[in-house]
Amino acid sequence: MKFGVFYEHQLPRPWEEDSEYRILQDALEQVELADRLGFDVVWEVEHHFLEEYSHSSAPEVFLGACSQRTKDIRLGHGIIQTAPGYNHPARTAERVATDFPDGVWFVDLTSAQDGAVSFVGNTFSGSAPGGLLGMSAPGEVINNTFTGTTSVDVGLNEAGVTVTGNTFNNTPSQAYFSGNGSYDPKTIEANNSFPNQGEIYIIQNGIRQDGVYSSIQAAIDAAIPGDTVFVGNGTYNQNVALANGVNVDAAAEDPA
Repeated sequence: MKFGVFYEHQLPRPWEEDSEYRILQDALEQVELADRLGFDVVWEVEHHFLEEYSHSSAPEVFLGACSQRTKDIRLGHGIIQTAPGYNHPARTAERVATDFPDGVWFVDLTSAQDGAVSFVGNTFSGSAPGGLLGMSAPGEVINNTFTGTTSVDVGLNEAGVTVTGNTFNNTPSQAYFSGNGSYDPKTIEANNSFPNQGEIYIIQNGIRQDGVYSSIQAAIDAAIPGDTVFVGNGTYNQNVALANGVNVDAAAEDPA
């Protein structure tokens, strides 16, 4: 389990002349303390024209200040408003690249109305606990490279995200995606490269969904009592150790 802090900078009335100054200074001191105590991540959102609920219109400035006061804690954009009326996609990329020039960063992107976000030809690396890239809006994740020590690569929290041509080069033997239930791990496995992963699956609302595996044994090892491993048509030269309570059945589908 990992722990973090999440900031929206709520500022209820009554306000004083230095209220906004004090809330930012207090938050920076809290982030310094969280870093010393071993917290894993600090998240900062982006909201505009909201009184009391959130006074956080420039998260990149706050996170930049955090980066100069901390040593180990990870820094993350909780959301970035990607509607064109707020932020041009190029400016979004520039802001993130400036905040995190070492390439170890993670972003959760949301979009107003019918906006879409595309990530093409990038490299994402690091050990972000919640995933290296969070997609909370329709869009494209194409021809990117994901490296590092995190198991979760992409959060697919919105339908309509195309995930294809990517290389997921992480060191863990599992690769999984948090999703909204509309994604098929077999499609993701077929359209992307997973050189180090023996199993690929989706987590929906904290519950693990069906997955696709590089071997029959990998599927059995990932199963729990009561699960059924469906093996597609084909010839398999594998040694298999059956697990108690796990069923193995033939299915007229592509190999699992």
